[in-house]
Amino acid sequence: TPFPRPAEPVFSTILNGLINKSWAPMQVNLTLIPVVAGVAWSCMTGFSIEMNVNAFIGAMVSNLAFSLRSIYMKNALKDKTACAAKNLDSANVYAVYTIFAFILSIPLAYYFEGEKLASEWPTITSKISELEIVKLNIITGLFFYLYNESASLALGNLDGVAHAVCNTVKRVVIMIAMVVSGIDPAMSTQKMTGAAVAIGGTLLYAVVKSNVANAEKAKTA
Repeated sequence: TPFPRPAEPVFSTILNGLINKSWAPMQVNLTLIPVVAGVAWSCMTGFSIEMNVNAFIGAMVSNLAFSLRSIYMKNALKDKTACAAKNLDSANVYAVYTIFAFILSIPLAYYFEGEKLASEWPTITSKISELEIVKLNIITGLFFYLYNESASLALGNLDGVAHAVCNTVKRVVIMIAMVVSGIDPAMSTQKMTGAAVAIGGTLLYAVVKSNVANAEKAKTA
């Protein structure tokens, strides 16, 4: 799904406008194009596009969910006095909704995957011990939680769209980190081009947004 997932900033822009009635100026929105295009291009394999309908739908639902999460979390943190009284900062809000998400996912996981897991469990445990499965789940769960908590802390200092831009460009950063660490082979020309466009687009977004914000402050001064 090289195209749908990097479209998160577009979702955030539209949803933020619809929910908060706050639309970014056109010149800011236009800078999202190189970000989305660069990440999509770097994630593609060659020039062929193969569409998996289920993956496409999943990616679009993920964009919708992540965008709504960022917007409503940001809105929930606006009332500093109420948040302080309830000891709610961005990290604690993330912890609360993670607990609720875990509880809600249990019946869904059982319904969609329970029977398959039960039938495949003997095969799985013949290759890896149950203790090792528990250990790997704890490790991956801990790192995933810490990663998302860091993202929530970042959201406390960013708006929903800026957070979506960072969340999109992270895919390029991960690619580069994997190459530098030696985990992945050298980046292809296509990946390097896409990475350069995405990073340049992110810089352009930050510069244009800052200039627009400064111009608006000058008008009200």
